[in-house]
Amino acid sequence: MSNEPKPTLPKCMSIQQLAEHVGVSRRTIVRALGTGDLEHYRIGARAVIPETAVVKWLESQRLTKNPMEHRRWMHKHFPK
Repeated sequence: MSNEPKPTLPKCMSIQQLAEHVGVSRRTIVRALGTGDLEHYRIGARAVIPETAVVKWLESQRLTKNPMEHRRWMHKHFPK
């Protein structure tokens, strides 16, 4: 028996699973795949998206990491 660590494989989701998980439409996911914003693999005709790519994509969609900057943006674009 070998003591070598077994490689861990990323968990993957289908387009439909990801859309449901994130709460967006399939079209939004397909568009992100098409633009290259969301990394994925093609297995036959099926696209599979690894969890690591989902995290990167969601982080890239964040408006800001600074709450005060976000507040200024909201006031600028959505004045009362």
